Amino acid sequence: MGVVKICFVLAFGISGTELPDNIEDLYQKKYKKILSFLYAHPDMCLSLFVSGPIIEWIEKKHEEIISLCSELVNRRQIELIGGGYYEPLFPLLLPADRSAQIEALTTSIRKAAGKRPRGAYLTESVWDPSLISSFNTCGIEYVFLDSRLIPKSRFRPLSTFVPLVIEDMGKTTTVIPLHQSSLPRVNQTPESFLQFTRTIAESGDSSILACTFSPDKFFELTESKWFDRLLTLLKDDEVSALSCPQRYLKQYRTRLHTYIPAGCMSDAALWTLEPFVPHTSVFTEAIRPTVKDFFTVYPEAHRLYSRMMYVSMLINQCRGDKVRKKAAKEQLYAAQNFAPYMYTGSGGVSDKALRSKTYRRLITAEKLVREASGFSENASAFDFGMTGGRDFLCCFEAFNAFFTLQGGILLELDIMENASNYCLAARHSVRSPVKIPYPKKMFIDHLWDKSDFEAFTSGKDEHSVFASQEYKEINFDRSKKEIRLAANALWSKKEIPVSLKKNYTASANGIFCQYILKNEGTIPLKARFAVEHNFSLPADDAKALKAEVVVNDVCESPCTDQQYIRQAAISTVRFTDPDSDIGFIFEPNELCGFYLEPFFTFMQNEKGEAVKQYEAHTCAFYWDIQLLPGMETEKILNVTIKAPRKNPVAKKRKKR
Repeated sequence: MGVVKICFVLAFGISGTELPDNIEDLYQKKYKKILSFLYAHPDMCLSLFVSGPIIEWIEKKHEEIISLCSELVNRRQIELIGGGYYEPLFPLLLPADRSAQIEALTTSIRKAAGKRPRGAYLTESVWDPSLISSFNTCGIEYVFLDSRLIPKSRFRPLSTFVPLVIEDMGKTTTVIPLHQSSLPRVNQTPESFLQFTRTIAESGDSSILACTFSPDKFFELTESKWFDRLLTLLKDDEVSALSCPQRYLKQYRTRLHTYIPAGCMSDAALWTLEPFVPHTSVFTEAIRPTVKDFFTVYPEAHRLYSRMMYVSMLINQCRGDKVRKKAAKEQLYAAQNFAPYMYTGSGGVSDKALRSKTYRRLITAEKLVREASGFSENASAFDFGMTGGRDFLCCFEAFNAFFTLQGGILLELDIMENASNYCLAARHSVRSPVKIPYPKKMFIDHLWDKSDFEAFTSGKDEHSVFASQEYKEINFDRSKKEIRLAANALWSKKEIPVSLKKNYTASANGIFCQYILKNEGTIPLKARFAVEHNFSLPADDAKALKAEVVVNDVCESPCTDQQYIRQAAISTVRFTDPDSDIGFIFEPNELCGFYLEPFFTFMQNEKGEAVKQYEAHTCAFYWDIQLLPGMETEKILNVTIKAPRKNPVAKKRKKR
């Protein structure tokens, strides 16, 4: 019978771009007791991962923790392991960003504890073989990976209780498999846990059993005295012992060579097959999901990833002020935290507030790049969304507007003043009763009959002629910032052929959109043409939006947390974000009808409760039209963006 070294990993991380508001409360009630337990039990060996933002908080608020951890490291009780400073999903990052995240955390650990970490903790065990090169560059000798990532074959039996060596492009690293299914639980006795380790010992000379604890799970076991009983049993156990990874790897140098392809086989993989629905069948070699599978299932995660890659490209191309460039990188790295790019059963991409904060980081980074290298208005066309088609980017000093051929919509509207994206709404969420077939963004085109409009206003819009259609690019004028699109469709059960020309013109004042709808059929067309907008405030309260509607030359102020409909005579609509005083003025060329209602989704919190959250205000400008065969009609909708006026006196004082 061999021996088994038990390596527990305790991971202190954050989910999102910022520390939780109750971090001090968590420290006093849980984290402090965990550290006290470790200090009082010198035999309790484990590996400790602490993310960069938490280290920053410790240095500012509780320097005594650094002294305590340094003492635990010096007596070889704990081993500090590295990883990404903001806990990113490494396969999603450019190599330069990977190395920067690793080095940033390594430097913080070395300054705090006096030792450089040699191991790395990967969030949700998201893996790609190309990471080996980055780890080698940064001096990382081993990584923890979920054992379910390791390919299994009856033709090539391989133990997952020994260190493994993997290679890519001539570079190697060591993998310590994590067995989360063996994670100790409060209702499991220490005796049964050690009995399991004995079954492992029967298979070889030296084995290692590693698993990762969250602070909450570890705290439960300390409070129940589970670890106390385990330490007592280990004193007389000749088979099992607690150890730290680096000590184990120095004593036992035997390694098995294998290849681990890209994958995400932690518990997060459960959510990669269907939006917000877990599937255990995902843990098979036939499926083998990767982190990119989240993007095919959750479109908002993919759009956020596209934005992150775009900002990373801007920063890497920046050749200006180094101080501002460094500040831009800090904002980018914070926005690379794993949470908004995936879903793990709660929060994540379903959390509108989290997505909003991440966009704010990315937009702030872009603002800093502009300040560092200078900025001039520009327009460009390339595959921004990484979907194989062309997208159109119009960038101005006050805002960015990103258009896409899918639906011919305005996909993203970034206001630079408050670093917010006003096209943030997600199309569906946890426990969503209706699956909306198109993105809930802006300038979404509809051609309805009476029943379609009633379904839309009741939140059951599942039928749309143009909204989910791929538009054709007719012309793109970079200098004039004009985008000309076109689409053809069959309308209603009569299948009347219709065509729609959609012409965008972007300027520093806002967005001008011209529509030309034509009846291409042989019978008259009687329908309702509408342009939908989903206006997403950075705030989390539907009442926060201030709306003013001019009806028959009379200004009305609708209550924005309720449905509001006016069938005709609308000439102007103004939305104001009260927090930033930014105004959005919608002006149709002809009097029209108007619909406004807040749009909500559900987010599941950590307690498993479905929490209702504000996503956006859905509004629609609509016209009743009648077109004879071969006839066409023109509709125009102009959106003016009014930024708050800056105080000239304050500006002069700043210059002085």
